[in-house]
Amino acid sequence: MTWKKAVLVLSVVIVLILTLIAVRPSEIAELREHTDIRLSHSAKVPFQHSFALKGLALSGSWEGSGSAEVWLVGGEKRYLVLDTKSVPAVLEFSSFGTRFDSACTETCSIPPLQAEYLLVVLSGPGFLTIDSYHMSIPLEPTGFLSYPKTVFDLPMPNHALFLISLLLFISVIGAHTLGHYCQNPVTKRIVIMVFLGAFIALGSVFGVTLITPTAAFTVVTKQAVSVFAAFVLIALLVLTAYEIIVHKQPGSKQDVWKDLEDAEEKWEK
Repeated sequence: MTWKKAVLVLSVVIVLILTLIAVRPSEIAELREHTDIRLSHSAKVPFQHSFALKGLALSGSWEGSGSAEVWLVGGEKRYLVLDTKSVPAVLEFSSFGTRFDSACTETCSIPPLQAEYLLVVLSGPGFLTIDSYHMSIPLEPTGFLSYPKTVFDLPMPNHALFLISLLLFISVIGAHTLGHYCQNPVTKRIVIMVFLGAFIALGSVFGVTLITPTAAFTVVTKQAVSVFAAFVLIALLVLTAYEIIVHKQPGSKQDVWKDLEDAEEKWEK
């Protein structure tokens, strides 16, 4: 069918573009620094790094009935990093509090900023714990010379986008191929659903990657789609095994005996 061919062509184009995006050199390095900051009052936390920031996120927890705001300050510029009022409310335990991971309000992506300190403003009783900084740093020729690399987790190649694209592409091609061999109408409908679902998932990854490549929504979308891709691949394997088992030729031995009987009758005549 024409629409299936169009889906296959679009899938090939999308996978090629996502592969180029996944393997191209990045102009930004993402580093994480472990910290041990626990505050029960407003304070200034010095940011003792000489490099500029393109983004900053925080991981940690908040305990208490009040609220806290964390601002990134550099020169005359100030950006809101965290507001605990916007952290989803969960049941607090005495040792953990309300957890936040890679939280960034206005600092997910900012113009290069030479940060001076973090301004923590606490309103009401509570304890703010910051476990780690997640920093985006522009790659410059001399930028890495001053990095204290023993402090950071060294950046590793991230092939997540390429692997998700590859799994979904295999699912699209596999479902299309299996659809030609399915004889059971129910199985054929399921295969078509898998075919369209894998293509829609591939398109959603492509869309969020182009529109908001660094947003938290994009990260969540990729995680959800990666789980979906794994289940789709397993479903294809199960459907393939089902078709092989159900449509085996059970009467092969009987056909052999029938051929022998026909040959014997011809020989007698």
